Amino acid sequence: MTVQVTFWGVRGSIAAPGKKTARYGGNTPCVVLTNGSDGVLVLDAGTGIRLFGEWLTAHQPATRRIDVLLSHVHWDHIQGLPFFKPLYQEGYRIGIRGPAPEGRSLEEVLRQQMDPVVFPVPLARAGAEVTVDELEPGRVTVSSWIVDTIRLQHPGVTFGYRVQAGSDGPSIGYLTDNELGGGDRHGLAAGWYHDLARKMAGVDVLIHDAMYTDAMQRDRNGWGHSTPREAVDLALACGAKHLVLFHHDPAHDDPALDRIVDQARRLAAKQGSLSVDGAREGQTISL
Repeated sequence: MTVQVTFWGVRGSIAAPGKKTARYGGNTPCVVLTNGSDGVLVLDAGTGIRLFGEWLTAHQPATRRIDVLLSHVHWDHIQGLPFFKPLYQEGYRIGIRGPAPEGRSLEEVLRQQMDPVVFPVPLARAGAEVTVDELEPGRVTVSSWIVDTIRLQHPGVTFGYRVQAGSDGPSIGYLTDNELGGGDRHGLAAGWYHDLARKMAGVDVLIHDAMYTDAMQRDRNGWGHSTPREAVDLALACGAKHLVLFHHDPAHDDPALDRIVDQARRLAAKQGSLSVDGAREGQTISL
């Protein structure tokens, strides 16, 4: 079974479009998985999902089932949903899943960001059939995908996902917004790093937060993000075949990201044959 992983948004915190970010892209997180079977699986609904919706309705109008996995509800991961074209078209079935935020329901948060006070069209006006379901850590089947969820080190309730196409197809780890250094925090139990590496063991592609340089991380402990060095260490620990650095800082232009990727590749080369890339909008990885 062939799986395609396409990056529609790769930036963290806030969209950063412009000439200085044109090669890597400026939209916030959205990664789309397809396997030639039923529908598509969308990881996060940042501003990149708007571009995906435009492409989908123009090029694959027969695709009517869309499953969305949200890592968490910080704005950069949901702010594209109100601009997702299939949301307003009858005939689409859109299933949204993710962790329950602290003190709120997932559906409540999604509806509030489309409240008439801040957005002109409420979620209730969606033409598509929309369902919202809350996940717990564990395993769930989403259409033809097997999905394992795990808590990440990030303020608020944040999930990472291991996604596999069927029982024996390629696997993808999606760990955005995850602080690998600094010990146990954000309410996770001791040993969480070992559990994370075990959950991601042998993935074909590991997509991981690499938002901060080492210098930035020293000033931002507890903010919930990692460095390229930490991402490489985890990829080597879990035996991933291909690491994709993700959730780029909005202040990092294309040359800065070139340097970050180059540094990560040099670190990986010292310890094994791990392949390393920096996520770019429009990039597709075939597995």
